[in-house]
Amino acid sequence: MAPLGKLFRGFGFAIQGIGRALITQQNLRIHLVAAAVVGFFGVLARLSAIHWCVVCLCCMLVISLELINTGLEALCDRVEPKQDERIRTAKDSAAGAVLVAAAGSLLIAGLILFGDTPYYRNIADALETHRWVCRCIPFGILIAILFVFLPTELQLRKRK
Repeated sequence: MAPLGKLFRGFGFAIQGIGRALITQQNLRIHLVAAAVVGFFGVLARLSAIHWCVVCLCCMLVISLELINTGLEALCDRVEPKQDERIRTAKDSAAGAVLVAAAGSLLIAGLILFGDTPYYRNIADALETHRWVCRCIPFGILIAILFVFLPTELQLRKRK
């Protein structure tokens, strides 16, 4: 196979892995909703380029670690389907890494968006000026809830 073909084939496998994780991993969907919320407030705050870079890096770190955690859990379950203390340690440690990254990202994004007074004012001004945004928030919450919980519910029904 030509090198370029291998490259595109590798991208295809990566996209399949992300898609499979999106369907099966509720926590990944929660992280994506959190990233969308941060992005929404980032737009309202009119973040600087450097702050956008920091926020995007934090979001990508959490999502990447969640994908690694998903892969590790699948591998561990395949290698040792029974309860094993070492497997449990590996899985719990990987989940802990995601939690640490998510907590750190939340802290960083919160400090950038709400710790910096001009950004906080920009958000407040945008919500006051564009009242339609406030009216759309319940609809956005409904979509987020469906995105996070519906695939899990469909999987449970499929197993029955």
